[in-house]
Order: sequence, then C-alpha cells, then structure tokens
Amino acid sequence: MRVDHYQKGLCGRLIGYYRLQLYNKTKNNQYRQRQIISYKSALIQKSCALCDKKCKERQSICSSRTINDIEAGLPVKNDCYYIDLADKVGHRFPESRKLMHGLPQYQKEFLHVLDHPDMTSLHALHQRLAHTNSQLVNVLYYDEMFQVMLMILDILIDGHYPDQEFIDMLTFLEPYLNKADQQLALFLLYRYHEDDSLDKEKAKGYLRRLKPVNLLFKLTIQSKKMTAYSMVIALANMQKGQVFLQPNWIDWFKITSYIELKQWKKALSCIEQCFDQRLTPVCVYTLYGKMGTIAYACEDYETAAFFYKHVLKYMPDVLGFNLIFLVDSILKTHPEEIDRLISLADTETMERPLTQKIMTYYRYKYQKHAAYTALEEYIIHELKPLFTSQNRYYQLIQNDMVAYCTHTRDYQCLFEFLLVIP
Repeated sequence: MRVDHYQKGLCGRLIGYYRLQLYNKTKNNQYRQRQIISYKSALIQKSCALCDKKCKERQSICSSRTINDIEAGLPVKNDCYYIDLADKVGHRFPESRKLMHGLPQYQKEFLHVLDHPDMTSLHALHQRLAHTNSQLVNVLYYDEMFQVMLMILDILIDGHYPDQEFIDMLTFLEPYLNKADQQLALFLLYRYHEDDSLDKEKAKGYLRRLKPVNLLFKLTIQSKKMTAYSMVIALANMQKGQVFLQPNWIDWFKITSYIELKQWKKALSCIEQCFDQRLTPVCVYTLYGKMGTIAYACEDYETAAFFYKHVLKYMPDVLGFNLIFLVDSILKTHPEEIDRLISLADTETMERPLTQKIMTYYRYKYQKHAAYTALEEYIIHELKPLFTSQNRYYQLIQNDMVAYCTHTRDYQCLFEFLLVIP
C-alpha cells in the first residue's frame, strides 16, 4: 500500500513522539536518535530484500538529517525507514490496504450514528470499530484514529474517559491532523476537559476551534449556553429550515428546557419515558447532574443532593467537580448522612482521576478522620493541581484549608494554596 504524504507525515511525527516517551520513561540510550538509527532490525533486513542495492548495503537505517525530517513530519520516499523506526518504538507502519481503506467510511458512519445516538446503534458501532481496530493495534495513525472514535463512544455509553497518556498523545497530534480527523480529535479533547474537568481553559480553547459538522456537535456546544426560551426558538428555526430532528434530540431539548425552568417533575417524567431507549445512560445522568447544579445555584440544597446522589450511585464519573457540591449540599441539609454518602461511593468503579481524588479526600476527612496536617498535604499535592481558577468548587476547598489552618497554624500551606490559583 502506498501511504499518502499526509499519513506518512503523521506516522513520522508519531514515531518521534513515541521515541521520546520511551526515552523519558526508561532513560535508555537506545531511544536516542543517534542510537536508534545506528543499526537495522531483523524486520527491516527482510523488507530490504525488495529495496535497491544501495539501501540493502547501508548498515544504519538512515542519516541524522533524514530522521530529523521524518520526526518533523516531512515525508521521506523510502518506506523502509518508517518500517524499521516504527518497529523500534513498538509500533507498525501501515502496509495493508485491506485493513485500512475503510477509515473514511467508518468516520462517516460514526458521525451519522452520533446524530441518532440510541444505545443499540452505539453498541453496534462500538463492536464493529473494536473488531476492526483489533487488527490495527499499534499501526501508526490508524490505531490512534480508531481509538478516538472508540473513546468518544465509551464516554457516551458508559461515561468512561480516556487515560491521560492517550490525551497527551492526542494533544500533540491534533494540530497536524486534517479537517475530518481534527474535528473528532477536538471533540474528544473538549469532552475530556469540559465543565467539571481538569482544565476549563483548555476546554474553552477546544470549544472555540470546534466547527460543528453534525447535529450532535452543534447541540453539545449550544446546550451549554442556551436558555429555555432560546432552545424553543432554536428548535422552531430548525423545523422551519426542514432540519429533521430525531426523537432523542427533541427529548433533549424538551428536558433541558424543563430543567432551565426548574420544573423538576416534568423533567423527571420525560427522563423516565426516554431512559435507555432514546437517551443513553450517560445522557440521562448528565441531565441529572445539570438539575443538581441548577438547584445548588438556587440554594435548593435538598433538591441538589437528590439529583447528585443518583449520579453518584450509578455513574459517578459524570459528577466530577460536582462531587464537591454534593458533599456541601449534604452538610447543609443532613450532615448526619455524610458517612453513609461516602460509603455509597465506590472509588474502584471510578475511572476519572478527578473523581477518584475528590472522593478519596472526603473519605480521608469523614471516614478515616485524618489529621489536619495530612488533609492539608492531600489538598496541596492532589487537589490543588486540579484547579485552574478560583471557581465555586475551589472556594469550598479553600474554606476547608482555612479551617485546618486555624488548628495547625500552618499558614504557609494556605498561602501556597492561594498563590498558585489565578
């Protein structure tokens, strides 16, 4: 298969990225540029049987200038260089047309299914993508792009988020992707960093650059900012423009409108009718979280706790930072229930480091009754890096820090907490 310049450029950049990751992890000199090109592997010796005489006689893979070009994304004609370098960083260079010609078609189908995200179609697509990807494990570029689609589906189906290692790789690769690939990468990065995320500013940056190519992207973005009135207007305009809305998106508009109007019973009634048929569980528990947040903002802490507890019990990773609001709501209404609430949460079912760290903090505080100094240290070392601004979540943790400092007199610790956050 002749890999095009775009794909070859990305393969080269990924080779450089994975080589540096391996060197940083192992500090093994074999992953330095000079060492990695100094000899040919057994794999390349076999491939070189089809090369010209000059290539076969060369002892090293390529020159230092050539590997610099490859890792900078500049396409080099000889595929042997890529095959050997990919092998040395534990990956494969794409060579089989049969396995890889279907990526654009899968992307097209993926966007179509996202416009009609019922559980049956999401699971079916996930199964097909996973089957195809099993034949593309560690194949440069293709494995990464299939993983992006699978991870978006994981978020929508189970609320499972990718690990930091994959996000770091995708953050590196995203600026070099073409429009079709980039939109999917941006959407995954945006969903990873959105709202209750590790970095709100990053989420805003990805949101600004995301150019919606289908209805799901558009509604995901718009629903963050729309009032109930503007949602009704948007729905009417879409129907006037003969934009066909599937029942699941009409349900989403309707429920979100009820939530904005604080009509909890109507919202819950709609959710019960749609659950697991037209709206996915992740979608439903995201709506529960939204109701909790609006109720909390209105100082209706009983209602906020009611909705948040549903999310904590069935899909805790959806809560994220809102776990702080949940604990505060319980303390303001039924403080005697705080121990039972902490026991309800199972950190082993939580996959997002954000949710795990916040729950671990409250477990130390309310169940293990950790010393004030230990709680201060946990906040500084584990929770502080999660905050990027002095938002309402931050203020509640700051209140805890102030309370601890009145006992420990360690105001330097409090100063360190305050100093880092802009």
